[in-house]
Amino acid sequence: MASAGNGAVKIFYEEFGDPLDPLLVLIPGLGSQMLLFPEELCLGFVDRGFRVVRVDNRDVGLSSRVPDGYSLGDMAADVVSVLDACESDDGHIAGVSMGGMIAQTVAARHPDRAATMTSIASATGNPTFQQPSPEVLEALMKPAVEGSLDEIIESDLAARRLWGSPDWHDDEVTRAYFRTAYQRARPDGAAYQRQIDAVNGDGNRDDEVAAITRPSLVIHGTRDTLIPPAAGEHTAALIDGAELVLIDGMGHDLPVQMWPQLISSVTALAARAA
Repeated sequence: MASAGNGAVKIFYEEFGDPLDPLLVLIPGLGSQMLLFPEELCLGFVDRGFRVVRVDNRDVGLSSRVPDGYSLGDMAADVVSVLDACESDDGHIAGVSMGGMIAQTVAARHPDRAATMTSIASATGNPTFQQPSPEVLEALMKPAVEGSLDEIIESDLAARRLWGSPDWHDDEVTRAYFRTAYQRARPDGAAYQRQIDAVNGDGNRDDEVAAITRPSLVIHGTRDTLIPPAAGEHTAALIDGAELVLIDGMGHDLPVQMWPQLISSVTALAARAA
């Protein structure tokens, strides 16, 4: 584990692979820690020749809490600080959900630091394309559970079932992920809300995303009920030359069944960019 500094904000990250290989930065989504990208997935990218870094976004995991609030632009600057700490001029930037929004922002505002951009299960902030299903929306509006760790885990597991890949969801794997993550850093409702405010505060970013010139890949699941596939299709349509990969059966998660497609698609994008 190491940390990068963006001013007073410390961003924790973990590195895998050969420091001389091309850098791939993996950015998790709303409220998620770097553990969203399991070590086995990171090593799968290492086997394809990447130096992999997974990060804790600000306000999550072991990174700094930032009570004054911030924007997606600030979170993109955090990623640039990780590139600096890794002594890398640029990197292949990939993110899931909110992490995909951060990756888009890095590519748009810091194009010289993004060798490629991969947006997974994400959106541009255009409300036309990213409305969750009614069932998911109802679950999102419920107040957070306050109780024991076991009660929090079971509540989050019930929500994950609503937007996870329906045929690939595994209760035990997901429960173990939540337990490991929450023992590492307890959920923080105020910090979670600040991340929501960062996403909402940037509003519709269609114009910014349409201006991205870096080689880009958009991956989305056909069974995503949190951010519908139309949002991924819209994102890809905005970026000149972007490749769209729709994964049949994938929801709003990263089940092991989609890893081969994810790894192959990101590797192919990096090869084309090189």
